[in-house]
Amino acid sequence: MKKWKVRKNIVREIALERIDVLTSLAQSVWSQHPLLAYRYNNLAFKILQKTKVKLPYSIKKRFCRRCLTPFIEGETCSTTVLNDIAERKKCLVCGYSRVYKVK
Repeated sequence: MKKWKVRKNIVREIALERIDVLTSLAQSVWSQHPLLAYRYNNLAFKILQKTKVKLPYSIKKRFCRRCLTPFIEGETCSTTVLNDIAERKKCLVCGYSRVYKVK
């Protein structure tokens, strides 16, 4: 394997790990410090843009793509089950809704 491919894989793994940690921290901190939670998601999104990593499906469902608010059921998002294979999450902060597949 070439040297640059190894380095690219290591950067990808580190970026995904940091994004995962930041989004989970944002969800846990939301009730006490909403601005800090927004900052964590903003940092995760900047890491995502800088490294050009494809976001895993489990992390995609954690925050709103428009306003970067962490999704917490009942507080910041509402979930509607459309059928056996899809659900709609609506952000209660900005009103953005998106359909996610249920795996």
